[in-house]
Amino acid sequence: MAASSKGLIRVATSGDLPKLEKAVDDLRDIDETYDNGVAWIFAGSNYLALPRPIKSADKARVRFRKAQGISSDSPRNLYFSALAAMEAGSVKQAAKLFQRSLDAPAVSTSDRDLEAFLREQAKAGLAKCS
Repeated sequence: MAASSKGLIRVATSGDLPKLEKAVDDLRDIDETYDNGVAWIFAGSNYLALPRPIKSADKARVRFRKAQGISSDSPRNLYFSALAAMEAGSVKQAAKLFQRSLDAPAVSTSDRDLEAFLREQAKAGLAKCS
């Protein structure tokens, strides 16, 4: 996430953040259900990775919940919801979501592409909740 965070910081400080947000909005407008709600994951990830005062775990959680509404069993959607819960200080909720992410089958192409990473990171997140 460090490399993507640096890219987002560069976007935010260059004034290009509205262009990035518009691209994500356009994807949601075309088909918010595409790849089990990946546009909502992109939108929420921006709020976790950007520096304060733009960073907002609450705004990220709202967007990740929308992705979960599209695919509640996606390990990717569950994992990112867990990250936002952890960032917001909801450790018990984060632990439940990390565990659900570990238990969930890879249901989309990106779930399968990211499966090893998601499983590894969900295990690490679950350990931090203990």
